[in-house]
Amino acid sequence: MGFEAVGIILGSQVMAPMMALDPPNWGVKFTVTKMERLPRGMTQSHWGWGYSPEPEKLPERFIINGVFKDGGRWNIAIDLEEKVIVHADWSNLTGDTYMGSAAIGVALFGLPGLIVTSPILLAAHGAYGIGRLATGMDRHTWTVWSKLKGQLMSEDVDVVHQAFLNHCNGVETAYVERMQAAYDAKRRAEKMAQLFENWKDDYTDGPFMTRFEHGCAEVDEVMKDYQDWLHRCSHDQNVKAYEWLGMSESEFISWYSQEKTVLQLLEERHAQVPTNPTHQG
Repeated sequence: MGFEAVGIILGSQVMAPMMALDPPNWGVKFTVTKMERLPRGMTQSHWGWGYSPEPEKLPERFIINGVFKDGGRWNIAIDLEEKVIVHADWSNLTGDTYMGSAAIGVALFGLPGLIVTSPILLAAHGAYGIGRLATGMDRHTWTVWSKLKGQLMSEDVDVVHQAFLNHCNGVETAYVERMQAAYDAKRRAEKMAQLFENWKDDYTDGPFMTRFEHGCAEVDEVMKDYQDWLHRCSHDQNVKAYEWLGMSESEFISWYSQEKTVLQLLEERHAQVPTNPTHQG
């Protein structure tokens, strides 16, 4: 065994317990340089949303900008209406170091060190748990908050503190999922509109039900169109099967489960639209 391998093994006995301990990084020094409250509605700042709503729908928000001791920049963006953090440079603010697959090797080589220090690790994580109960935050978030709160204006402390709490208690996760779902629905509608741009006016090249209703498709073509949907191009991935076939979701379920034929679906459509409506005065 070479000296290099010995050095790796010995070093892992120290690194592995430190990785497992995962202490908060008090060594990261940062300074707030600018704080800005932006009113609800259209502004130039979208503060890093990957799923921004329309500019006129942007909520009231609070932007905190700052620099690190080495000159690097960071920012935190808070939705003031729902008191959640929408963006923060967490990895830089907490001094997190990503080791990738190397962390697995360190853990394996450092297993003896982990076993020896396990009582200390268990005690430390027990203390972390107590700290979370007392502060409402995990140790890394609380460390950032401790460094930040003294640099805030007194009128901003409460709302930023609540946003930090919501970052740790699940409120932020639900908020992000809701915003992402709304954004995905918007993007899917845009792709649908683009995909079917000419279908509304061209019955010979529209969705199956449109062609079928106007006598431009035979009954058995529905399966061919469904097969086309199964092998659709990547830019059509967000199009649902019922949209592709020109059906409503309930119509598709009835057809797919073989409860109704496409002819029955069409007859039901015609039955729901009066051919000679009467108007009573």
